[in-house]
Amino acid sequence: MEIEFLRPEWLGLFLILPFLIYSHFFVFRRLKKRAFLFANFETLKRVTGQGFIGSKKKTFVSKNLFLLALRVFSFSVLILAVSGILFSYKADVLGGSFVIALDTSSSMLANDFEPDRITAAKDAIILMLTSMGSRMNAGLVTFAGISMIQNPITDKRDELLSAIEKVKIMRSGGTDLTQAIITSVNVLAGEKNKQKAIILITDGRSTVGSPIEQAIEYAIDQNVVINTVGMATKEGGAFLNLESLSSLDDVTLKMIANETQGRYFHAGSPQELVFKLENALETQKTDQEVDLSWWFIAAGFLVLFIEWMLSNTKYRSIP
Repeated sequence: MEIEFLRPEWLGLFLILPFLIYSHFFVFRRLKKRAFLFANFETLKRVTGQGFIGSKKKTFVSKNLFLLALRVFSFSVLILAVSGILFSYKADVLGGSFVIALDTSSSMLANDFEPDRITAAKDAIILMLTSMGSRMNAGLVTFAGISMIQNPITDKRDELLSAIEKVKIMRSGGTDLTQAIITSVNVLAGEKNKQKAIILITDGRSTVGSPIEQAIEYAIDQNVVINTVGMATKEGGAFLNLESLSSLDDVTLKMIANETQGRYFHAGSPQELVFKLENALETQKTDQEVDLSWWFIAAGFLVLFIEWMLSNTKYRSIP
């Protein structure tokens, strides 16, 4: 963590503070001399402070030191504000760009997730994106027998969240993982970020299309990492009133992840899915800056206002 200043030359205003302190005591001595013109000790207390009548007469500034402290503090804060104070710190932020490739084939209606796989996946993706930092470059591809770009790479989270909420099961038959990966890689093609990744969420069964090896080679050539998420339980689930169960093909998903230097995650429950999605994304330490100038300005004027109120009420002196 570091403190920096955009306009450090303004810090020279701190040289004013010794004169501010000196003027406080100089004015107060003038007020004390004027106080002897009054014969009322209650008036003396209001002019010079509660401790004026002391054995050694060394406590006459007891209450007014609080006003001085407030004044010095407010001026110091305002000087820091006009100097452009910045608070810098290291934070984990998302590195690079990524595409969420979501399986929308009919098998994603299986009921081994509540209420079904596709709904649980959408809810987990939305929760993940909502909890992420503000810096995000992501896109959305859905696939079944064909692949569709639902949202290109964007840094507008609300736009991406809206696209995810509208996702529905495709009517096209089968699941083409090869085309899904190729389409996702193409979405990332124009990105300048060195780190490019795909989060492939599926039950892992490719039933149509070209051999998956073609997609893997294409991703490797484009330096795209593929993280795969197995969206099914080990027991499997039924869908569309079919007697057979849709189970997880984790062999294919593990191969895709291993060949592209990615990671494979098995989501055994909706809660696990959110955790796995967050771990599928690479983060990196970057410098974050927060401009504290306006906060210091607000604090400085607030303390000045408090000091003004006290000097005109509790610590008010008669003319």
